[in-house]
Amino acid sequence: MQIDIKPESEINTITTNAGRVIPVAILGSPTLDVVSINPRTIRLEGIDVMLVGKSDKSLCKQVDINNDGHLDLLCDVRTTGFRVNPGTYTFRLKAETYDKTILRGEDQLRIIQK
Repeated sequence: MQIDIKPESEINTITTNAGRVIPVAILGSPTLDVVSINPRTIRLEGIDVMLVGKSDKSLCKQVDINNDGHLDLLCDVRTTGFRVNPGTYTFRLKAETYDKTILRGEDQLRIIQK
C-alpha cells in the first residue's frame, strides 16, 4: 500500500509543536479500493485517526488526491501521540480492510524544532 503524509507538500515537515493532526493519504490503485479500508483500524506508528467529538465517526474522506482516477483515503491522524526529537523519520502506517486483510505502507516525515 502506498501512503503520502501531508499530500499537499513535497517535503513532509511538521514542527515539534505542530497542531493536533496531520493529513495522511492512503493512495488507491487498480489493486487497492480504499472503500474497502476500515478507517477505525488505521494507525500511523500506533497513533490512530481522529474521531469527531464523542462519536465513532473518523476524520477520513474519499478523494482523488493525486488525480490518477482512483479514490484515495485522506485521514487526519493525531500528532499529540508523537514523542520524537527533531529529525527525519520513516513513519509506518497499518490498516485493515473490512474483510481483515492487513495493509502496510510508509513515508518519510521531517520534524523540526520551532
